[in-house]
Amino acid sequence: MLANFILSLNTVMPLFILIAIGYILQRMHKLDEKFVKQSNYIVFKLSLPVTLFNTIYNINTQELFNPWLISYAVISMIVVATSLFIFVPKFIHEPKTAASFAQSSFRGNFVLLGSVLAIQLFGPEGSLPTISLIPIVIPVIMILSIIVLRVLSQNPELEPINIKQIIFEIISNPIILGIFIAIIFKTINIKIPLMLSISMDYLGSLSTPLALIALGVQLQFTHIAKFKLVAICSMIKLIAIPLIVLIPAYYLGFRNYEMGALFILFSAPAGISNYALAYNMKCDYEFTGQMVIISTMLSLFTMIIAIMIFKNLEIF
Repeated sequence: MLANFILSLNTVMPLFILIAIGYILQRMHKLDEKFVKQSNYIVFKLSLPVTLFNTIYNINTQELFNPWLISYAVISMIVVATSLFIFVPKFIHEPKTAASFAQSSFRGNFVLLGSVLAIQLFGPEGSLPTISLIPIVIPVIMILSIIVLRVLSQNPELEPINIKQIIFEIISNPIILGIFIAIIFKTINIKIPLMLSISMDYLGSLSTPLALIALGVQLQFTHIAKFKLVAICSMIKLIAIPLIVLIPAYYLGFRNYEMGALFILFSAPAGISNYALAYNMKCDYEFTGQMVIISTMLSLFTMIIAIMIFKNLEIF
């Protein structure tokens, strides 16, 4: 148990340290809202798309493709997102907060934590099922996120839903473009020159630290009223949804590394990219930022407990 605790601590705590750096610099009046806007532009428009491009471009998808695992993951994600899309507005009447709540409930930090956590838990070979989900599941999650944020954040009585705008936002989204360009490059076997590849690695490596520092700068402890809502959202993300997805997966025969991949996908805390997307789409990014912090903190405990249960039951 101590080893699992140290593993989770080493995975989660660096995120909090970078958030704390941003918050301290903001309190010292060294960084401000202008930095937040510029940083989110770089992360959302450049760095994160390059990160996903590099991830997918360097994966041998033919050897990793597991249609049964991928199908279950995609169908489960669509069912979860659709359910939240339907039911969240019935309980949260502020459209922008409802949109952010729904996105934060189903979209986790899979890109940034997925492969790293899988390698630490299962080793390089055991991490392959987790990595195989990235090029398929991430575009699906991104499309669902854009639809949820755009549709739920609008008041249908004041702003009729613009289907053309939603489609345009999906196909023009930098993250979606980065993923599909990577798929095209792999399909037609385009080689990237070494100097460009190194530059892209540098640019991609900016996404996590820059986004987390910007989140720390944006962090305010004056919005305590939303903490209860954030806690509820965190419980849905970290406990309710994993149970809803993983219990049927067990009875369908998923075990070992495949179950581990589903566990990481659906149990990961809300991702920093949630905040960047909510910020750019003018939703309740303050709620989303708080959700990233609280769910990441709570995941330190929920993941330790879940890992111990899975190992004791010899599921993985």
